[in-house]
Amino acid sequence: MVREGEPLAVGLARVGALVRRAPVTCSPDATVREAAGLMTEERVSAPLVPTAQGVGILTDRDFRSRVLAAGAAAEALAGRS
Repeated sequence: MVREGEPLAVGLARVGALVRRAPVTCSPDATVREAAGLMTEERVSAPLVPTAQGVGILTDRDFRSRVLAAGAAAEALAGRS
């Protein structure tokens, strides 16, 4: 058990002890613009994206490589970019 204010040995901590809030999720039907707005508003760099195949993660790197560098439109679907 990790108590607030105590040093944290990350390698030995349970994930629940490290998480400070509920995960941020983004709909797979959200546009790239909507996903980027959510990430900015919630101050996260990788929201979870629930899909029929499981849960994905949309990262800042995805935006750079799959959206910006690829020239995708801001209205493209984030869960499919």
